[in-house]
Order: sequence, then structure tokens, then C-alpha cells
Amino acid sequence: LYTPQSIRLFVRAAATRLPADQPQSFEIVVLDARHQRPLAEIESRLWLTLADGTRLEYRLPPTDAQGRAHLSIAPITPEQPNGSVIAYQVCLSLPSDQPICTSDSYLIWNYQ
Repeated sequence: LYTPQSIRLFVRAAATRLPADQPQSFEIVVLDARHQRPLAEIESRLWLTLADGTRLEYRLPPTDAQGRAHLSIAPITPEQPNGSVIAYQVCLSLPSDQPICTSDSYLIWNYQ
């Protein structure tokens, strides 16, 4: 059985500011908390919450031998208003009494 204390989940969006018409990439790293060893074959899901409250769900591929998984998503919608905050949450698909998740956000920024 896994717990939020026994697993370290790190998530990073490739861009913290992104034009609405550009794809976004995410990387996750999953480690055993005690030994800092990578955990392979861990599945996870990504949820995006748009400024209007719409939630989109994506499955990430299983982690590799280094405990890493990558996902690139197509532009959400070019109509996202400038300055919109896109919240994201990644949760691991593991047997656990409590969800093992982490959250962050990025900004739609249509100016160079």
C-alpha cells in the first residue's frame, strides 16, 4: 500500500506562460520517498481546469525506469483569454488510502 508519505511526486509544465495556440508538455517524476529510488510502471492522470471551470482529463504513459513520464497536449482552445490561469493536477493511479496528487498552474500569455 502506498501513501503520500512514501511516494514523492514531482510535476513540471514545460512552460509557465504559454500562448493559447501552443501545445503544453508535462513531465512527472515518481520516487520512493525513503530511498529516493525511481519507480517504474506507475500510471497517472492529469486534469486541467480552465478559467471557465471546464475540466479536461488525460492519461499519462507509465513511468519509465527513471521514474519519469512525459505528456504533450495539443493547444486547449485558441479562445482562452489572455491572462487565464490553467490549473493542473496529477494523481497517481496507485492503491492508496489517500490520493497521491500534486497541483500547480500555468498562465495563458499571448504576447511575446
